[in-house]
Amino acid sequence: MTNKNYLLLLSMLLLCAYSPLQAQDNLSVISKQSGGTIELRWAPTNLDAWRYGNVFGYKLERVTIYRDGSQLIPVETVVLSTALRIKPFSEWEKREDEKYFAIAGECIFGEQYPALSTSPVGIYKKYQQEQNKYGFALYCADMDKRVAEYMGLYYADKKAKPGERYSYRLTFAQPDSAHCDTARTYGALDSNPVDIFPAKPDVFYDKDHVQVTWKNNYSNHFVGYYVERSTDNKTFVRLNEEPIAVTKPSPKNNYYTDTTVAVSSNVYYRIVGLDSFSDESAPSESSSILNTKPISQYAEISSAKPLGNGVEISWRFDLGSETGAVDGFKIYRARSSETLSNCIATITDVDQRSFVDPRPLPDNYYYVSVFNGNEEKYNPYPYYCLTIDSIPPEPPAAPTGFCDSLGRVWLTWHNQDTSDVVGFRLLRKNSEGESFLMLAPDMLADTFYVDTINLNTLSRHIYYSLKSVDARGNQSGLSPSLKVERYDIIAPQPSMITSLDQNKNGVAISWNASVSKDVASYALLRSAASYDVFDTLAIISSGSGLSYLDKTAEPGCEYYYKVLTIDGFGNYSASRLKAVEIPGQKESDWQLRNTKTLNSITLKWSNTDAAKPVDKVLIYRKTDDKPLHYYAMVKDTDTFEDKNLVMGRHYAYRIRVVYTDATETQLSNEVKTEM
Repeated sequence: MTNKNYLLLLSMLLLCAYSPLQAQDNLSVISKQSGGTIELRWAPTNLDAWRYGNVFGYKLERVTIYRDGSQLIPVETVVLSTALRIKPFSEWEKREDEKYFAIAGECIFGEQYPALSTSPVGIYKKYQQEQNKYGFALYCADMDKRVAEYMGLYYADKKAKPGERYSYRLTFAQPDSAHCDTARTYGALDSNPVDIFPAKPDVFYDKDHVQVTWKNNYSNHFVGYYVERSTDNKTFVRLNEEPIAVTKPSPKNNYYTDTTVAVSSNVYYRIVGLDSFSDESAPSESSSILNTKPISQYAEISSAKPLGNGVEISWRFDLGSETGAVDGFKIYRARSSETLSNCIATITDVDQRSFVDPRPLPDNYYYVSVFNGNEEKYNPYPYYCLTIDSIPPEPPAAPTGFCDSLGRVWLTWHNQDTSDVVGFRLLRKNSEGESFLMLAPDMLADTFYVDTINLNTLSRHIYYSLKSVDARGNQSGLSPSLKVERYDIIAPQPSMITSLDQNKNGVAISWNASVSKDVASYALLRSAASYDVFDTLAIISSGSGLSYLDKTAEPGCEYYYKVLTIDGFGNYSASRLKAVEIPGQKESDWQLRNTKTLNSITLKWSNTDAAKPVDKVLIYRKTDDKPLHYYAMVKDTDTFEDKNLVMGRHYAYRIRVVYTDATETQLSNEVKTEM
């Protein structure tokens, strides 16, 4: 696929060495909420990964980790696609007249540079051509998400639901035996998504044109920018047809030179960002400039000396020879020579030539700018000053965190002093009376950590604390400690049923309290005749009593009771069974009779008033003083012959009838026989 109309654009891009997405591994993925959809964009981060993805495609999974404010344990995993790959050449041909499709298609399907056998020059040119194609293709995917979709680098999750939070997992759709690179990002349909827009630009005159400059305050979000101009701060005209590409994620300034500005009282400029989904952001705040003579000279720093109360900065500026208007000076302090960081002072006395920084950093890069109502001019070369820092930082705030069912403790904290603190030391102890010990051997630059602890212990809590570390290695005191409750997997000690007393109101059951301290509730269970199926009679919270009156026990029935002791994490233990037989004869519509022969006992049952058809009959048997239990099941008959007998033993029988509508009767009358 070729198109001569785009050769000029390709030549311009060659000079940019464009690299749209940066990552430490072979894949990088980001997400974005768009209405009721979560959009996903990814990219291979090097040439080899791009080749690999073009061959195998990509596999995308969605893992639901939160729903309605609660963490899902276990998580829910859904495979969204098993192979997102480049669309066929025939689909690309249909869009060859569209700029970014033409460029990307040429990079993917175009002819290869002929290798000159094993010549080093030929091999290098081949590699350089592949690198350029990789960069151009990803540039086009950033400029138009339809191109990204054609390249298998875009997916719109339209089945995401409000109230859920997801982790998206991206891998190469490769053979199982191959190494698997994994990239992850998080997504949710938030009710109030954050609207990200570019930084407010700075504008100033430079001879006969206007220079517009702005910072990459979201350097990993925007891949390009548009510059817009207005004379009334209402109606803006876009100045650049193609976006100004971000070649590398960096806080450095972007520049645009406006050579077409006409003379007017005020001119306004604003910036519109373009993200990796080819969506334009809301415009930045506008900056204006008045047609006046620009400031003609820099303020030059002559010295920066450490003092007992800070660093004194002195500068030179010849106010008498300045042709532009001067309103004052601004003092900036940065951590490196590549950033113009924060303004620490604004001086409106145009005759002042020194300032004391009361809170310098260990390494300081100072700038002094000259400003008026329309522009600000500063020397791009900073003045460096090193200070000796022996004062430790303030202790940080206590971390926050929780323990999950796998024994992982998820810890997060906040860096309250980013100007001085460069890292943290994390400490841990197992009980209140112990001393804290260092957990991680290295200083932590991040503000989160995942610890793994033992859950098979009776110690219910674990404690964490932090120390802040500044750039000179000074450590703060301990932060307030965080007390984390271990996820409990140990069942509490069981209770014991102490009494089963029958009275005219029912069966009164009592049990003793468990010796475990983490008991949340007790559950009383009952089984009629057979102790293989239990019904829950009541759940009684700890401290609300240790007894219960069973008013549903029926005469002529034998019941088995047990108590479950349950802790706050759902672990439980069961007491031993206790049995009770309710005196009397239960009335039943079905009558059971028995006859005995020399080797068998024959049961026969009947109900002259049965109104529903019978599906099956369940037969229960009791031998000597053993409990009644389920014995056999029969269908389409009203008799049962039991030959599995032992001479000299006593046998008792009951039946339960199950109708075709799944309803069933109570146990019938009991018949007894001695062999």
